[in-house]
Amino acid sequence: LAACSPAAAYLNQQQRAGLPWPDANAHFAALSRMTYGPLPAERQRTAEIGLQGWIEEQLDHENIEDLGAALRLRSLDAIRLDANVLEGWEKEDAIEQFKAASLIRQVYSRRQLYETLVEFWSDHFNITLAKDKCWFLKPVDDREVVRAHALGKFGELLWASAHSPAMLIYLDNQANHRDHPNENYARELMELHSLGVDAGYTQDDVMELARCLTGWTIKEHFWRGGFTFDDEIHDTGTKRLLGLTISNAGEHEVEQVLDELASHPSTARFIAFKLVRR
Repeated sequence: LAACSPAAAYLNQQQRAGLPWPDANAHFAALSRMTYGPLPAERQRTAEIGLQGWIEEQLDHENIEDLGAALRLRSLDAIRLDANVLEGWEKEDAIEQFKAASLIRQVYSRRQLYETLVEFWSDHFNITLAKDKCWFLKPVDDREVVRAHALGKFGELLWASAHSPAMLIYLDNQANHRDHPNENYARELMELHSLGVDAGYTQDDVMELARCLTGWTIKEHFWRGGFTFDDEIHDTGTKRLLGLTISNAGEHEVEQVLDELASHPSTARFIAFKLVRR
């Protein structure tokens, strides 16, 4: 019964717009892949300016008026707060607001291609809310990493993710100490985030990258939950990986590696394949 009114409005709008049913619309399949279900208005706009024109509009997402979604998001403070403030919330309240915001954007936003790519990159740089501090760190990652770079350059997205406290906690890099290195994030950075599992890197490459990543952690006191580099636990020795020789440069060692990973041909193939498959 709850669907009767929207269904009637939908059918009336289709009749007014003169739109065909989905199986007769040449653009319907493409729109379905780039939206969370094409609305009559989106199908009408595509009929007017063509599929390529609609895609070009969607790629310029910041210039798409999105007041309907913005009004529905006004009461969800969790998506706007810094981690050190959000940590003071009840965990379930923060998680529910974050989930609600994702659903509202997918259903009501006119920036549909952008939202589908936000979901794509959220899956690619996966972080679960269930682990440790991620419940108050992930909303910041969503805002400052994924949503900020979803239609930008991959190298900038990879760099932002590597500096994300949520990612560092999720993959245990806060436990990566020069005296007892933890390779979790180093392995995922190459295997899942950039090169792909079949790119030919070795276990030695993983361990050397883990050495570069020692000291990459999060603040535990002032501005709690922010990224910081702790040179006291950083391995200062020379590292060799992926054909690179990296001398002691503190925090900048990883940035050299990130540049190499972002521009590597294996990364291009891996990411392009995932995008095409999606």
